[in-house]
Amino acid sequence: MSDMRTYKIFVIFHDRIDRKYFANAELDRFCFVNVNPANTNRYPDLPVLNLYELPHFIPLGKWYTESEVIYNVYRHPELTAGCDFVGFIHYDIDFTPVTRDFLKANLDRYELFNFQPLSLQQDFDQRILMDPDQPDTLQGAGKNCYVTIFEDYNAFYHTGHSYRQYMEATINLCSCFLMRQVRFREMMAFAAPIIESGKLNAFD
Repeated sequence: MSDMRTYKIFVIFHDRIDRKYFANAELDRFCFVNVNPANTNRYPDLPVLNLYELPHFIPLGKWYTESEVIYNVYRHPELTAGCDFVGFIHYDIDFTPVTRDFLKANLDRYELFNFQPLSLQQDFDQRILMDPDQPDTLQGAGKNCYVTIFEDYNAFYHTGHSYRQYMEATINLCSCFLMRQVRFREMMAFAAPIIESGKLNAFD
């Protein structure tokens, strides 16, 4: 019987995987998610999933690749069956510092691990837009995506949070984390209806 919490980490890639980034990884706990149909069968020795071959796959568009992976993994619970933790990471992020010993020591202590931590201020300052007046503008002056995210969060949970309260808080890139599966399901209970509403389509 295993002496460690079970987990599965989905590595999102579209081209070349740099194997040295995963030199310390327990590959039987990883799934390399290929999002590029032109990149099929490139790594026969790795556990690769072609995302677009999932039976209930729903594409979200080229600007939402990471969200597309997270959403479709959520839609296919068999992919994470039996896992205490679910995670995602980009193919070009060095995972070697996250050793088995680190995970064994910490999976019982924390519910969330940030693989790419930064402050909300840092991410806010990238000026990624979700601006109905500029739906085709990705970045610049206008309604910051975090304004919309907080509006959606407050509407869903009936709260009154302001992004200004959290500018110094540590967050992580949306597709670079490991969290308890129960928290992942709770998070997606909020995110999935937004995706399914078609709201994001206006900002392709």
